[in-house]
Amino acid sequence: MNTASFQKNHTTHTVNISGDDCVPACEAARLLGLKPDTLTRYRYEPPESPHFIPYVKAGHRVFYPISELREFMERRGQSLDFGRQDTGDAVPAGAEWLTAHQLQTRWQAGAQLLYEMRSDPRFPNPIRLGRQNRWSVADIEAFEQQLKSDGAAA
Repeated sequence: MNTASFQKNHTTHTVNISGDDCVPACEAARLLGLKPDTLTRYRYEPPESPHFIPYVKAGHRVFYPISELREFMERRGQSLDFGRQDTGDAVPAGAEWLTAHQLQTRWQAGAQLLYEMRSDPRFPNPIRLGRQNRWSVADIEAFEQQLKSDGAAA
């Protein structure tokens, strides 16, 4: 697990940059509705500036903690929308999400089964977080229940 630390209010916070805690700078700019150059300029603002967003660096890459992006949007009177561009579905706060690998582990199956399941019209649509598809745990559990009830009826 890749972790990095950043300072905020004289406190050190540690985040997981390879999981759900952070997004790369290019994705953060998209989520905030900013040009990447604008987000880069905001990095050089003083910490007390309303434009400053704490970030972490891993090598030459810059990551933004999702919690900090949400705070930034709240300061602007907006909400951070992780929704898919085509549907506008928002990600509920506090929801749990599974990656494709986590689904494969949960079902003890390979990538081929997941690919085949996605062609089932009852299978929940994923959302994009960073570069990965994510599925809501609640949607997956509802899908599994539906499969069980269909199997019991047959």
